[in-house]
Amino acid sequence: SVPVVLNKQVVAVVGADMALNDIYEMVAKIELYETGDISIISNNGSYVAHRQKERIGKPVGDTEDWARDYLDEIGSGRAFTVKTKSAAGDSTERICVPIQIGRTKTPWAVLASIPSDKITESARGLMYATIVIGVLSLAALITVVFLVTRSITGPIRHIIEALLEGAEQVA
Repeated sequence: SVPVVLNKQVVAVVGADMALNDIYEMVAKIELYETGDISIISNNGSYVAHRQKERIGKPVGDTEDWARDYLDEIGSGRAFTVKTKSAAGDSTERICVPIQIGRTKTPWAVLASIPSDKITESARGLMYATIVIGVLSLAALITVVFLVTRSITGPIRHIIEALLEGAEQVA
């Protein structure tokens, strides 16, 4: 809701209402890196939208242990990032940014949760490709050095052998 001010007087209030179900529908469709997700958290730390519909309306700290330490940041509208680990050892990057709804003093937050291995997957692929190319290049270089060395030292050996045979015949 926003007041309409005319000549320094409020003459009307204009508001827009969006059903939480519509917000849920939008958020549920978003997939980050195939398995990551987006959620929207209210200023008081409750889920407004989450892929798992049963979380909506519940405090984020009740379903996410890591979130209890960040409720002040969510409530005050401060952005943060945190890396969390599950009991199975899986790592997740969580990026939380505030969103201002109209002119309210209570910002909400958008939380992106992305598995760390998905973020680094393309970099790992590039690293492995670089290692393979490096090993193949090193093998090719060693082969070339060996062949060049042999082509230089072979004739020198023949010359030395011929000189030694000549020296034996003279002596």
